[in-house]
Amino acid sequence: MEDWVSYFNEEKYNFSDSFKRELDIQLGSQLKKNLQYENLFKDYFFNLFIGMKEVNMVESDNHIYADVEIITPDSQGRAFTIAWTSDSFEDKMKIHKSETEGKVQFFFCTDLPTEELKNYIKPKKKKDTSEQNNKIEFDVDLTTFPDLAISIGENKKLTDDEKREIRNVFARNSDIYVSEFSENLIMLDFQIDSLNFGVEEFKIAEAFISECVALIESLPFSTKIKSVKIA
Repeated sequence: MEDWVSYFNEEKYNFSDSFKRELDIQLGSQLKKNLQYENLFKDYFFNLFIGMKEVNMVESDNHIYADVEIITPDSQGRAFTIAWTSDSFEDKMKIHKSETEGKVQFFFCTDLPTEELKNYIKPKKKKDTSEQNNKIEFDVDLTTFPDLAISIGENKKLTDDEKREIRNVFARNSDIYVSEFSENLIMLDFQIDSLNFGVEEFKIAEAFISECVALIESLPFSTKIKSVKIA
């Protein structure tokens, strides 16, 4: 498994573990082939989001079609469609909830923006030793959720464009208010009643923050970032 797929609202969709494994393996292999890059998930941050937005599963011609989103290395989301089928299930709408190992086939649909994704594949540059040894220190404390402050510590001074790119990591979710940078600080407001939110809202926020952490680590200028405090 490449572990490049993130699931949200799992209680709503109830994807089985074997279904998720097969999807990860099959679509990961297809994407590497489509982009002609074998080490795709080691060298680039591509992440498939399932359930962050409505999946809208529809059955047609013995296939199930579902709306998903791929997050690209610059933290942008691209919506498209995937499909799956199986000869082992008469009721195709039950496939995703069932034991499917070796029984299901997954496909990208024609709206996968392959050529657009290929533009992210660049000749690999050799990093010097100091860059290779740099690790960002993350300190995440969500006890103040749904209002969070993001504080960025620097190894080298970030440009305004680089700060905008960090802000965009969080701003890709239109349901969250994200302030502009003030010095090295940005504020997040998840637009949820602080006295009346449930476990599901917190889990979604926790998963979103985890994705943001991974995206920040994959930024091309990440060696300039010393630390990220989220509290």
